[in-house]
Amino acid sequence: MTSKTIDTKILDLRVIEADEDKAKQLRCENGSKLYFCKRLRVVDGEPFSIELSYFNKDIVPYLNEYIAKTSIYSYLIDDLKLPISFADKIVTCEKINEDMAKLLNVIPGDPALIIENTVCLANGTVFELSQSIFHFQKAKILNRINFK
Repeated sequence: MTSKTIDTKILDLRVIEADEDKAKQLRCENGSKLYFCKRLRVVDGEPFSIELSYFNKDIVPYLNEYIAKTSIYSYLIDDLKLPISFADKIVTCEKINEDMAKLLNVIPGDPALIIENTVCLANGTVFELSQSIFHFQKAKILNRINFK
């Protein structure tokens, strides 16, 4: 197996206010402060995926470009000591829009694999919503099921 070079490009990182939809999904108040982070994952120089993430600022009080470029989850677990417990994932396929197609170097209307995550702490508190949009020719899913 060959080693791959993985790079992360930060396309957007800012604090926004939760609209009605995001507030409902994150189980927070309308207008709550959220970090919005848009990243492009590049593997061996080729665009691989786009990640759109929303973090509840009441739980993730600080996020900067360095953290977003290296590892948000290392920061959440190692520095903030968040007891991250589980994520609900919804996997779909959709036709990609023009903006996302440009980032992934595909044609608008091509298929994309999309994984939506709702991530919770051990007490069930939702702290992150994210959507990962994958290049249809490069995406693979491994689903491991353990039987006892």
